[in-house]
Amino acid sequence: MMASFDEPGRVKREGILTRLLRFLGIGPSAEEEQERARLAALNLNTAVYADLFANEPEEMLVLTSDFDPEIGIFRINAGIGGGKKQFQAKSCPILGYVHVKSSTFMDQPVYKLTWGEDDASNPFKNCSFQTLKPLTVYRIRSKLAMDWEPFGGEWLSHILLVEVLESDAHNQELENLRHEYLNPVLFTHPLATFRLNTFMENFEAKAEWAGLPVKLSLNAEGDKPAGGTLKRLPEVFAQQTQLYASLNTYLLEHIRKHNGIRTKDGFFPNPHPTAESFLQDLKLQKLDFFDQDFDIVFHNDDDALVPDGEYYFYVSFDPKGNITGIESIH
Repeated sequence: MMASFDEPGRVKREGILTRLLRFLGIGPSAEEEQERARLAALNLNTAVYADLFANEPEEMLVLTSDFDPEIGIFRINAGIGGGKKQFQAKSCPILGYVHVKSSTFMDQPVYKLTWGEDDASNPFKNCSFQTLKPLTVYRIRSKLAMDWEPFGGEWLSHILLVEVLESDAHNQELENLRHEYLNPVLFTHPLATFRLNTFMENFEAKAEWAGLPVKLSLNAEGDKPAGGTLKRLPEVFAQQTQLYASLNTYLLEHIRKHNGIRTKDGFFPNPHPTAESFLQDLKLQKLDFFDQDFDIVFHNDDDALVPDGEYYFYVSFDPKGNITGIESIH
């Protein structure tokens, strides 16, 4: 999933090059461009996916999550859904699944369940949004996507819901997983109350740092945060003014030098007229503590209508508060 720096509601005028490419059969069609503009005007958390789903259906048991679903346009093989190549859908991570044929159990959210947004636009059976409840076990027929996308430093792919075979299905492994999710391991700290994420193997919380709402992540050792993270966490908050100023100085110089964010694995060009305006627009999402080192993570995926606009990178600090580098997440 990729995103754009542009405002979600902006509809650009079509240029000569765009029309020429479409005439030659290259790039999105006029119908696709109109659909993108329509979705952008809705000002939703919109994602456009280009997944290639497997042709053979799989029977699975899935445990839905209570995360907020995303809405988007999904493109699929012509052989699925009576030849319909795209449809509007919603998507949300699942907490775990059982592959019925192999009896494989996965207790990590490595897939998003994707289903038709409404019956009118949905080429599949029994898949309307209203049929899917949070934290519920479903037996389904589904097709697995062939590509992956970043999610919190990990990777997710999609399960395309073809048919709901059974609601509130019984499976002890998934029911145990639901019980663990509803009764999480918590760690109380003066700065925040952290919750153990067993998939990511870290403790997570929300707080305010340098006047900004941020997520906090502490590397876990069993059912407690790693000792080094607990030492570094209060230091980073005590030094937040100095660290934030150092971060901004570093990023401003970096953007001026490279006309964007450049790492050894990627380049995120500056879409703004100045380096200062780009810096101001960057979205600081998370402070990630591993031991006494920590990363400041920037991530933007507000507008996924235009490919190759998403940025996902982090700036690393050593135990003394010195910046050691900048890396991208793919």
